[in-house]
Amino acid sequence: MPVNFLDNTEEESFFERAEVKAICAVVFFVPFFFYMMFMSSEPKMIEQFVDNFKKEEIIGVVNEKALDSANRNNPFFKVYRHKYYPIQPMWDKISVGDSIFKLKNTSDFHIIKKDTTIIIYAEDVKKHLDSLFAND
Repeated sequence: MPVNFLDNTEEESFFERAEVKAICAVVFFVPFFFYMMFMSSEPKMIEQFVDNFKKEEIIGVVNEKALDSANRNNPFFKVYRHKYYPIQPMWDKISVGDSIFKLKNTSDFHIIKKDTTIIIYAEDVKKHLDSLFAND
């Protein structure tokens, strides 16, 4: 039985065409791909880390300092029951028993020891992170 293509009564919807589907996929996914590439770029990640550093609030006494074996052996310290994952310069200067003071929306992080106070600024954090990524 021959097929008559001219007698086709079913009309194909505009969005069911393969070409239109391909164009829609490109229009929606290419900008999404570039947005994700931009958001995961090193400068953007550093900027987000520094912004998060500024927004964080920590007040208390360090009661534990260790490596988190469940999280790739990342260094952490605990104030009360909350874990904080500091960058290397902070980790080197913090000891158990030190008082930590960081107010929300400020750029300075205070480590208060018995005989001295160490202040780490957001700019120092940014410089440290820039140096890490510059070595790649």
